Amino acid sequence: MNEISKINPVSMKQPTKAYSNGILVPLGNANMLFVTGQVAQDNNGNVVAPNDFTAQTRFIFEHIGEILKDADMTFDDVVKAQIFVTDMGQSSKVSAIRDEFFANSKPASTLVEINKLVKAECCVEIEVIAVKLITNRNWCMQNSKIHHISINVSDLVKSQNFYQFLGFCECHNYCDDSVKIKHFSKGDFILELFCYSSSPTTKTVPKEIEHSEFVGIEHFSLHTDNIESVYNLLKNHIYNDKGIQLGRTGIRFFFITDPDGNRIEIVEDKRRILQQ
Repeated sequence: MNEISKINPVSMKQPTKAYSNGILVPLGNANMLFVTGQVAQDNNGNVVAPNDFTAQTRFIFEHIGEILKDADMTFDDVVKAQIFVTDMGQSSKVSAIRDEFFANSKPASTLVEINKLVKAECCVEIEVIAVKLITNRNWCMQNSKIHHISINVSDLVKSQNFYQFLGFCECHNYCDDSVKIKHFSKGDFILELFCYSSSPTTKTVPKEIEHSEFVGIEHFSLHTDNIESVYNLLKNHIYNDKGIQLGRTGIRFFFITDPDGNRIEIVEDKRRILQQ
């Protein structure tokens, strides 16, 4: 997933206006979730436990938990919480429930007293921000004889986000009137992305790697020691999806494509598994 997503769990009241319960933003090696301020309303819009600070706080945190779960996160991923109450004198009741859910994450927090909330009987509103690092991506380049790959792309930002999602780190930029170039590194491997202001003369290459200059190879490979997890992580980018395939040598693999159709093979590294 490398696009901004709206998070609205089906078990919760669906937004009727221009907002979402959560917005999930991919940021290279992490995902960031912004959760809209939640109040104690059921799916019909009725206030739950009117003016009961303890019951409303628990109800709200349980709903936030559903939003986090929909984004493949937990309360342990919460890094910032902001709580609004209509009576600061009741804050100890709110804090007692809050501490149950944030026992591990201990996020940065703000507590604010306000005059009123969206409905008169609502007394608590909570919003959070969560960040989850993307793990289980222990990948390395397959061919140690190749140290540099150059790829022509049509949308530099989209391609940059994609390759950062795969764990490449940006290391150098170049720009002039005709071309923008960004270099990325992964170990001792260098990936170079070109984006021309006008289309350069194209070479005759296989359709699946059109726009690419792969220095004599049709694709490159990344290794993983958890191919099922990576397959699920990259399911939106699968090329000619046949599931996880078994090669003639007994090694499992599948293919993905970047935003320009450049093909990348994800290979299970059994040698690394045996060494662990």
